[in-house]
Amino acid sequence: MSNKSNQETHSLKAANENPWYVLMTLYDNPEQNRRIWNSWVTGALNDEERKSVGGQLGTGTLNYRDWASNREKVEPIFKAEWNQRNPNLECPPLPDPKLEIDFSETHFSEDTPFIAEGLIFSKCSFSRCSFDQKAKFRNVIFCRPVDFLLAKFAEGVDFSSTEFRSSTSFNLAKFIKSSKFADTNFSSETGVVEFNQAEFGNSEYRDELMKLHGNQFRDDLLESTNFSKTVFNCPAAFFDAKFFHKLKFKEGQFHKYVYFNRAVFSCSVLFQEWRFDEYVYFQDVKFESTVDFDDNRFEENAYFNHATFKEKCDFSKGVFNRDVRFDKAVFHHHVYFLSVTFTGRAYFLETEFGLPDSPKECRADFSDSSFQLPANFRRAIFRINYPILSGTLLHEHSFFSFDARLWPDDNRKKDKTQELNEFPDSAVSPTTLARECCAVIRNCLTKQGLTEPAHFFFRREMGFTMREATIRQQIPYRLYWILSDFGNSIWRPAAVLFIVFSIFSSVFFTLSPVACSGCPNALTHSFLNTVSLFGSVRQYYPDCSSDLRPILSTMQTMISYILLFLFALGLRQRFRLRS
Repeated sequence: MSNKSNQETHSLKAANENPWYVLMTLYDNPEQNRRIWNSWVTGALNDEERKSVGGQLGTGTLNYRDWASNREKVEPIFKAEWNQRNPNLECPPLPDPKLEIDFSETHFSEDTPFIAEGLIFSKCSFSRCSFDQKAKFRNVIFCRPVDFLLAKFAEGVDFSSTEFRSSTSFNLAKFIKSSKFADTNFSSETGVVEFNQAEFGNSEYRDELMKLHGNQFRDDLLESTNFSKTVFNCPAAFFDAKFFHKLKFKEGQFHKYVYFNRAVFSCSVLFQEWRFDEYVYFQDVKFESTVDFDDNRFEENAYFNHATFKEKCDFSKGVFNRDVRFDKAVFHHHVYFLSVTFTGRAYFLETEFGLPDSPKECRADFSDSSFQLPANFRRAIFRINYPILSGTLLHEHSFFSFDARLWPDDNRKKDKTQELNEFPDSAVSPTTLARECCAVIRNCLTKQGLTEPAHFFFRREMGFTMREATIRQQIPYRLYWILSDFGNSIWRPAAVLFIVFSIFSSVFFTLSPVACSGCPNALTHSFLNTVSLFGSVRQYYPDCSSDLRPILSTMQTMISYILLFLFALGLRQRFRLRS
């Protein structure tokens, strides 16, 4: 234990100097302690609470008269036990059950562990408490507000199957080792449960393990926080919380709002088969390890704005029944949205998929997902790989920006071995996936009449088609690309047309007969070959056309037709009506 921890502990009151702790541990028999404590605490409860608590414990309605009959027997035992534990302190009166149970600033050492299994608590405070051994709150019922402000659990805590019926505060609490909230029920519909600035795990302990194990370090070596099958009937707040060890939320529910704003998750996070009935906020959150949101349901809006995902992230089989926002979120590694249902709108405004010069590959996989309302990817950045849209049902009014700086560099040439190393689990090559992605987006934008954005993705689709083809099959694609940038350029076909015109003019000047001699006549003849669809050559130069080698004129005319078509295609693309 550090010097700082020693100083904090010495400033606390010993557990045996706390009258509530003495009352809770009068006997060596835990069952007898439980019976005495629960009969005592009923004095603070109203009739409705006694009935519901008794029914939950299976004892029937709790009766305060039980304590009245036990008081005379317990009081001398309490006094004797106090004097034995604290011979130099005056014995206080037996605690009044109608007052707040006060364990604040108490040190529960290894000799005085806190074991409260099956107990009932009225309003109580554990603020600034220190637990040296694992604290056990299994099957506890907190009927009134409870406060664990700045509490420190050095060896973990177990709240399994516990019910919190009113507001609960774990603000600034420290959970050094494993924490269990499995099957816990935060049942109050009017209160709130708070874990603001709480710390789960210990950064120093984690750093030591990382140094010790090096590249062999795994999150499995750390302790965990378990909220499996936990039910939150009241709003929950985890503002600025820090999780230094594994976190598990499995098969539970948040029935009210939940806030994780500015929380830091240093180890793996599991939200599996979890249900969020109200708004959920993960704004400005940092996920420094893997995160799994597999098979979750978000019934209201979900906010992941400005969140940072440094490792793999999985939202597969999730359901977003309302809007979800990932505005300005940053994904360093792969993110999976496999078979996700987006019933509401999905926003990925200025979201970054991959970092520049990062050694990590990043791909966003939306395979077999369904966007039932428009998705907005305005200014979203896909730096390394195109998103995977295989089998994706994309709403026809979805939007993607067509700035080349937001998309992967098409000039990055990778051989098949390199692609196989980057995507070992993929049965389809990244080139094929990129082509499918561009085709889906192009089709979506075409339906909206967005001709320029649609052609942007058409050009990339053609580029990937060319890359997949054999050398012989690539010839027409490469000519189409070189001569007109896949129908987008005006100047390329115009420039090549001028070059062809100049070459054939020189040839005609050299080879032409006397009838067509001279530079002006050669230039004119070359020009008329270029526009021979109007029949001008035979009309103005019948002698020349008959005497010259027909193959040259035919060749120039065919080449010119192609170039004129590409030139017209570029004009159409540039000036056609835009909606």
